[in-house]
Amino acid sequence: MAPGGIFLIVLFVLPLVGLLLLALGAPEWTLVNFVRLGGSPVYIKILRTTLTISVTVTFLAFIIGYPIAYALTTGGTALRAFLLVAVVLPYFTSVLARTFAWIVLLGRNGVVNNILSQLGLVSQPMSMLYNRVGAIIGMTHVILPLMILPMFTVMSGIDQKLLRAARANGASPIASFLTIFLPLSLPGVFAGVLLAGC
Repeated sequence: MAPGGIFLIVLFVLPLVGLLLLALGAPEWTLVNFVRLGGSPVYIKILRTTLTISVTVTFLAFIIGYPIAYALTTGGTALRAFLLVAVVLPYFTSVLARTFAWIVLLGRNGVVNNILSQLGLVSQPMSMLYNRVGAIIGMTHVILPLMILPMFTVMSGIDQKLLRAARANGASPIASFLTIFLPLSLPGVFAGVLLAGC
């Protein structure tokens, strides 16, 4: 643990402390930078936009990731292998290739717009690139493994005998999930939310 702790202190904690001291105007301690930040509508708008995108991406990653983590835990060997490869594979693909793939999918003449127009859901192509929608989709794609893997780690440690015992005592599958599995999986959810939200 010592090498990892030293690594985090040198490359994470010390730069953050230095940035905080700089923001506080050390050694002439002042809050003028924070007052200026809170008093400018431009900064408030940027902070609101950043927070909105962060919360939206974290929520979408949770909504998509929880069922995948659950399927990884409870599914058969073939399903587990397929999903695990699908979750981890993007990290072995270059960022440039992933970005180009999203451009092909979400462009005005892309796959998504073609499907929507063929289904008659839109009369003209939707703009899904270079705006908030594209940013949220792309960030959710990048963040999703960081949400799934902690939840899968915690879920795989949940004893399945507890669920079988609940069902043997008359609980429905939904009731046993809500009263046993979901509460026991919350540490993984919190870890995933912290990784995705930060």
